[in-house]
This record gives sequence, C-alpha cells and structure tokens, in this order.
Amino acid sequence: VYGDDYCDFPHCDYDQLTPILVSDKKTTMLRPQDTTPKGGVIIGNIRDQLTQDNSILADPGIQSTNIRDFWLSVYDKNQQLITTNIVSEFFRLSLPPGQYYLKTGHGQYGFTNRYYANTLYPDISCTGLYCDFSQGSLVEVKAGEETHINDIHLTRGLGIKGQVIDSETTTGLKGIEVQIYDLNKNLVSSVLTDVDGFYGHWGLLPGDYYVRTQNGNLSKHEQYYIHRPYLGGFINQLYPNTTCPNNQCDFSKVQPITLTSDDRDSVNFTLTNGESFTGVVKDEKSGNPLKNKRIKIFQTDGTLVGSHLTDYLGSFTTSALLPADYKILVEGGYLYFDKAVGNDEKNCLFEACEWNDAQNMALSSEPLNINLTHKKDVLPNYTGMWFNPEESGHGLQFEVLYQDDAAILYVTWFAHVDGEPMWLTGSGPLLGDRAFVNLIITNGQDFPDSMNANMWGELRVKFDNLNRATLSWTPLLESFEAGELVVERLTIPTTPETDAYVNADLDIDACISGSYYDPERSGEGLQITAMGDPVDYLSFNWYTYRGEQQFWFTGQGDVNQDQITSLA
Repeated sequence: VYGDDYCDFPHCDYDQLTPILVSDKKTTMLRPQDTTPKGGVIIGNIRDQLTQDNSILADPGIQSTNIRDFWLSVYDKNQQLITTNIVSEFFRLSLPPGQYYLKTGHGQYGFTNRYYANTLYPDISCTGLYCDFSQGSLVEVKAGEETHINDIHLTRGLGIKGQVIDSETTTGLKGIEVQIYDLNKNLVSSVLTDVDGFYGHWGLLPGDYYVRTQNGNLSKHEQYYIHRPYLGGFINQLYPNTTCPNNQCDFSKVQPITLTSDDRDSVNFTLTNGESFTGVVKDEKSGNPLKNKRIKIFQTDGTLVGSHLTDYLGSFTTSALLPADYKILVEGGYLYFDKAVGNDEKNCLFEACEWNDAQNMALSSEPLNINLTHKKDVLPNYTGMWFNPEESGHGLQFEVLYQDDAAILYVTWFAHVDGEPMWLTGSGPLLGDRAFVNLIITNGQDFPDSMNANMWGELRVKFDNLNRATLSWTPLLESFEAGELVVERLTIPTTPETDAYVNADLDIDACISGSYYDPERSGEGLQITAMGDPVDYLSFNWYTYRGEQQFWFTGQGDVNQDQITSLA
C-alpha cells in the first residue's frame, strides 16, 4: 500500500496508512515509492495421515463454509494474528520478510474444519483459539525467496452441538453467540446460532469444556463473510441451566462437559428475555448512523458488564441486565470523539473520557439517542505550538488549513542538529486525529537566489487529544534516523469571532494568527500566534537564514495597538 506499508487484506491497519489528498483540477504528485517486491513465500502441504492418500476429509453437504472449508492462520513472532486464509491441501502464502507461526483453524473466532482439531506448526495439536505458542516453531520468510516447510499433519477432532431457544416462544434463536472455554477459562471457540437456533463447535480435543451464551451486538464478522445478525436482550446462561447475572458467569457452579471419543449432542440453552439497553449512535451534525462504534456498559463500581458494536443502522442492543444504574462509554474510534453518555459537560476533546465520567443511567425501554462529534469539527483546535517538556529548546508549529473542503496540517519543525539550528516544513492531509505530512528541508549558497528545497521525509502525527500528540517520522535522507516523540501543547491561539475577517466592526486581533512571508523571498517567513481573551500578546517563530545556513528564532510580546515589540 502507498507509504511502503505491507499488509494482508483484510488485516491492513488502515489507521496507519498514508492517505492521498486529491484536489480539484490539480495534479497530485506522490512521493517516490519503492515498488520492488519485498515479500517471500511459504509453501507447504496439509495432510491427514488416517486417510489412504493423506487427503483432507470433506463434506460438501455441510452448508456452513466456516466448518466446510479449511482455514490457515498466520501469527507474527509476538503471537499477534496477521492473516486468516481459506486454503486447500497445498498452500502458498505470500508474506513480508519476517518470522511467523502457522496454525490451522480460524485465528479470530477459533472455528475449524468439521473433522479436525487445530495444529500449531510443526506438529502441536491444540483446541480452537488457545494454543501454547512456546511449543511451536517460527518459520522465516526472506525477501524474494520460497520457504518450503514440512507437511502439517492434522488430528481428528470432536464436536459439541446443540440449540438455543426462546423460553416464551420455544422457537430457535438465531444470532446468539455460543462460546467454549477450557478448564482454565481460556476462550477456545465462538460461533453464532443459525436461523433455527442450532450451533456446532468442531475440532475439539478430548478434555473438559465449559459452554456459555453471549448475546447483543458483539463484533464484526463481515470481513469473513459471516452475515448473520446478532440478537440481544436475553439473560445469558452457562451450561447447564445456570444464569449469568450481568454476564458474569460463575464457573464453579457447574460441572464441565467431558469429551472422550464421541461428539456431544443436545447441549441446549433456553434463554429468557430481560431488560436491556437499546439505542442508536449518530453523527451529531449530519444525523447519519454510525456503525462499528463500541458501546461499553459498566456497573457503578466500574465492572465491565457489556461490550457491543453498533450495526450498519447505528443501532445496538445489549444482553439482558439486572435492574440497576449503569454507566455507558462510547468509543468513537478513528474519526469520532469518545462519549461519556449523559455527561454533556465532558466533551472528551482535551482529555480522554473514562467510565466514571458518564452519568448513571437506569435501565429503560426507551432507546438511547447518542450523538458523537466528528474530529473534523474540532480540527482548528490543533493549531498552536507543541513541544516535549523534557526536550525544551525545540518544537513544532501546527496550523490547520483547508483546501477544497479537505483539512490540511501545515507543520514547521524547528530543532538543532550538531548544535546548529535547522527547520523542516511541509503540509499533508489531516484525517480525524491523524496527519500525514511530507517535510522538506532547504539549503543554498546564496539565499534566496540559490535556495533548494529537498524532500526530507514523512512525519505522522497522532493526536491523543487536543493537548497531547505522538510524532513518528521516516527520513529519506541518510544523515537522519527514524524515531518517535511525544509532544504537548504549549500555546492555545485565540479563536476569531465569526465573520471577523470580513466585518470591520468586530475585533480583528485574533485574525493575526497565521503564516507570513515576502513573495519575493519565498523560502523563509514567520508564524504568528495571537493569544489571550481579548488578545493581549503574540508569540512568533521566524524561519530564515544566516549566511548559507538555516536559522530560526522565537519570541513573544505584548500587543500595543497595531505594533508588537519583542526580544527574540
């Protein structure tokens, strides 16, 4: 993907990708990219030693692709899931250079082919999601090379199956999640009931297991082509017939299910409807529904009792809860600010919202209407000077601009290299809480006549809130190294009154903030920030040259009508 990142769809981390700004009637010049393939290939076979030709058993009569197809998952050396693929007996995986674990079965939900337990390469049998990676072997992938590995031999597995029904209607409930846990309470597998309420967990090894339900909007399955809707509003149960008040199951109250040599049938649940939270999450300005926003439900003592996602209509339903007061926190994600529900005084802009910032909410049949603030609505608040308090003496000036209705972050970074002043400048797209800025550096024998602007590299800015940001940079010039730095806001500019730029009757002092330069001396200039309410002093950064070298200085002074006198 653009920006030299490598990923395997659908596991690309889009928060970290570099966006491209396309402007009206303009040509966008992209930074040079190294398009040389850098990946390698893992080649191998998956075998069943109990069949005559070592082929994998198949059952075309099974409707669910989740247990008919065969899944192979790839993890990095830190045991983080990289990708999950449907493969055949022979597989060929293209991956970036690195070291990887291979495990059969679905890496996110744990389900596997109808007939087999999971295998961690080279030959460690395990159940569902839980495998001891310390027993596995890493496979190294080298750029431009094929890595052939030994055959992966499969172990035949067992199953647990049953039905979930409604206690009132005695009909099957679709879209209820049924989870399997081992004796150590490790989540092994999770599946959704079908249209008639039936479910099946396959590929289990002999042993003891707990089975429980989860309901409500829980997670997103779309990227794995699982389109069943979730169902909520029921009291969850632990098998057999043990309720889980507020989703807290007491495993000590039941005996686990023991699997030996045969599948276990009729592990059934009869769920009772109860009180729950329902609602919809929307953009506060447009009113558009927001999908995949995380709804967290807390007891008043801080215990998390529900975690749900909004659907494509922005709607959510929790599982049934006990009559009581609760606190609700909504996570806005990449483009929206979090919301402490019921507390309009806490806007979550300048600092993170916590569960205890939300107001107590009683269970009610009335749906909640929750509006989230888009981060673009507060982008101008990022404007100002930022620095790291532990590294005083250098910093950055951020200025939010707009081009063709798109937000731009203009950045000037002033610092020292080997004791000499230097500065970098550039601009790039500002999306939500992230900016992607191409920085340039200048040099020349006789400024401004021989000034040269060269691409220095890319700066990425991640705003944690309006007072804190994390910088990461990747230089293109050999004399600089990549790095990261946490910075804090130093100045807060005064916000001009509405129409102050065009209405002479309004105070225009705040309009002074901005960047200034002499068109005949392009390549140097000043950035000025008006502060105070009303404006009573200014700060400035002047970026220029001393001889043939870059030079910068900064200062601030009081406003005296239309003049400011300052020491630099």
